[in-house]
Order: sequence, then structure tokens, then C-alpha cells
Amino acid sequence: MATSWGYEFQKKHFGFADAVAEDFYVSQWFSNRLLFVVYKALIFIYWTSWVIYGTIYYVNLKDVGFRYPFYLSHWGEWTQVLYYGLTLTVALYGFLTRKSSTNGEICCIRNTCNRGDLRWFHHLCWVVRTSAVSVSYLITIVFWAFGLESKSPPRINVHRHAMNSILITLDLFMDRVPIRLLHFVYASLFGLTYSLYTVFLHLGGVRSRFYDPLLDWERIPGISVGVAFGVTLIASPLLHVVAFGFYHLRAVIARQCGCHSDTASSTRSEINPALEEDIV
Repeated sequence: MATSWGYEFQKKHFGFADAVAEDFYVSQWFSNRLLFVVYKALIFIYWTSWVIYGTIYYVNLKDVGFRYPFYLSHWGEWTQVLYYGLTLTVALYGFLTRKSSTNGEICCIRNTCNRGDLRWFHHLCWVVRTSAVSVSYLITIVFWAFGLESKSPPRINVHRHAMNSILITLDLFMDRVPIRLLHFVYASLFGLTYSLYTVFLHLGGVRSRFYDPLLDWERIPGISVGVAFGVTLIASPLLHVVAFGFYHLRAVIARQCGCHSDTASSTRSEINPALEEDIV
């Protein structure tokens, strides 16, 4: 495994410690920055095109188009647009600047310093990705498991409720940015924000029914409260753990294939004893 439980459960990992800007500019599998930008551009264009098409289709539906902002599926697809746009912009920045992310320095043993040159836009990209991953998995699971109804045709539904998770998982395996267990708080915050949003819509008399039979503040308020708490406190953290597992799988495959790059962020396992402990 890439890290130990003891390493992950450190207060600093609520933030953005032990990562370098280079992680945002190259893939786990290759170090060519231009190729990485091309990959990011392709996934951004593909996903955004489908989201715009699906959005135009839905908002033009008679009597229901105005409901578009009410649904988590639509929040999720635009969160992915935001993430793919951010990660493309950051990758392009890395390609254009072509600066060494560490100037030859790495984090100190026992994590007493953090020499990475992460800036605010790296942090923003990291947080948005964390939210996008968890909400994508949640949307896919809930939609297909509960057979929820949709006004959109199958081609749009497949992209909105299946390709969302496929693409975000592909991106997890292509990226070199780590996943921190304690970042589950950002995924939970996204779930809490949407839950409160539906409550405010209900209290304002705008809409009470969102996902029957899961979220209807007028007919089944008790179940709705349980669903809101479940999404925020259970589902979002668990799905983040799934993403964390994919991150570890990526690291294992990369080591086996000899694709584990020799940069500061990826060689910490060689200088930090915490990274050498077994997962328990």
C-alpha cells in the first residue's frame, strides 16, 4: 500500500500536506506534460459537451425544465465539468511554466516540513476533485439501485448516471495526485450542502419532492432526514474510502509496472517510515 493508517490520520492531512505541484502536471504513467494536457483537454471537451447537450434537452422540457437545478444528478455533472476544467487549467499552467515543483528539496523526515509549492488553485482543484468523485459514485449507485425515474432519454441517462463514474474513475487512475482519507470531510460537506439546499427549497415553498421514495420533505420527512444524514455522514465518507482504495490500487500497479515516478512526492515512501508500515 502507498500509505499506512497512522500516516493518513494526521491532522495535517485535513489540508494539503505532502504533495507537490508536479503531481498536478503529469500522469502516474508518463511524465510528458503536453501529453497530459491533451488528455485533460479531451476528457473536458467530451464530458462538457454531453452535459451541455443534456442540460439543453432538460431545460426545454415542457413544465419540468425549471426543475433542473433541484437534482443532485445535475449538481454532480456540473461539478465534474468544474473539476475537469480546473484540472485542465492547472495542467496547462504546469506545461507553460515548466518549473521544478520542489527545486530539489523534499519533505523532511517525520514530516516536519512541507517544501511543496502548491498554490491556492492546486488546493481548489484537489477539493473539487474529492467532491466530484464521491458525488459521482453516489449518483450512479442510487439511480440504478433504486430505479429512479428520469425525463431524459437513455443516451443522456447513461452519460449522466454511468459514464460519470467511469470517467472519474479513469481520471483517478490517470492522475498522480494522492487521495487523503481525511479529505472525506469535503465530500461530506458537498452532501450536507445539497441536503440543506433541498430543505430551503421546501421551506420556501418551491419544491418538496426530489427523489421518490428517498427525499420528499412533505410526504416522508422522517425518511428524508435519515437520507440526508446518511448521505452526509455515511455514504459520502464510505465512497471516499472507495476512491482511496482505487488510489492505493493505482500505486501498487504503478510500482509493479515500474511506472512509479521518482519525484519528491512519490519517493516519500523511501524516506518516511510511516509510508513503510503495513496497513492494519
